[in-house]
Amino acid sequence: MSKKRKIGQQELDYMLQQHALWRYTNGDEGEGAEFEDMNLNGLDLSYQSLEGIEFRNVSFNKAKLYEASLMDSNFSNCTFHDADFTNAYMNNVALNKDKANRTKFDNADMVDVIINDCEFNECSFRDASIDYSCICDTGIINCKMNEAIFYKVAFNTMSFDGSNMKDAFVLKCNI
Repeated sequence: MSKKRKIGQQELDYMLQQHALWRYTNGDEGEGAEFEDMNLNGLDLSYQSLEGIEFRNVSFNKAKLYEASLMDSNFSNCTFHDADFTNAYMNNVALNKDKANRTKFDNADMVDVIINDCEFNECSFRDASIDYSCICDTGIINCKMNEAIFYKVAFNTMSFDGSNMKDAFVLKCNI
């Protein structure tokens, strides 16, 4: 495995600014952001637009993604330990072979999400809304799912061992 390049907050902010400009101008200005083999540990991505970004082998440990917009983004082989996705907008996001420990997804809006071969340990999904999604070959272990809403979600080869699903709503799902 290659060594991850650590970037600072200023460089990250500049990359995201250029990426937003690139998306807004349909590629005429700015530059599309690429994140591969990077260390974003401890950085603040709160309220940022991370839309349409491909993240490969990126660590987000202790990163703040509070109210970040992640629409159309893909995460592959990423780590999220003690990260915060509270109130994040995660429409049409793909998570593949990612690992999360003690990460907050509280009140996250997750629509048309594909979660494949991931591990979530001791995470919190309180009041999260997970709709029209597919979750396969994934472990959601010792997580807090209180009042989470699952609507029209397809589950395949899942484990919810030790997870608290108190008052969770599971409606029209394929389990």
